[in-house]
Amino acid sequence: MHQWLDRGRVDLVYPVLRIFGLESLADKDIAPPEVEELARKRFEARSARHFEEADWLRAEIEVAGWEVRDISDDPGYQLVRKD
Repeated sequence: MHQWLDRGRVDLVYPVLRIFGLESLADKDIAPPEVEELARKRFEARSARHFEEADWLRAEIEVAGWEVRDISDDPGYQLVRKD
């Protein structure tokens, strides 16, 4: 599961945790797959210097209740649930 998280495949982690009755561990930390996809697209847009698109995607992520933070480790961003 750690490898999945390292590769940004949080969509695979939640179902596995649910099998073991541990889904509550992920409730606060794992973004839904659609938000993860927005963050991945934002990272790609930012890397390509398409800053207007990246800003728009950041806004969409925030509307979904998440904050995206740029980090140096893979995958290049971190999603944090907004309070």
